[in-house]
Amino acid sequence: MQSGSDTETKRHLAMVEQDLAREFSSLPPDAVHREVAKISGELLSSASFPDFVPLLTRRFAHDQLDRMAHSSSA
Repeated sequence: MQSGSDTETKRHLAMVEQDLAREFSSLPPDAVHREVAKISGELLSSASFPDFVPLLTRRFAHDQLDRMAHSSSA
């Protein structure tokens, strides 16, 4: 059974993915999904307190997607 915190974390990660997909609309949505899934998975695997995972996922995924967007436009 999932705790309320797990449910909230998943909900927040879905919002992070939606926000990043809007911000990086020049990238394919599956690229955004892969980055968010990869980064959040890595963070969740070692998190003792998962409440900050969405915030950190957004920051790290944003940086990676920004690099991807700039390299694809060059």
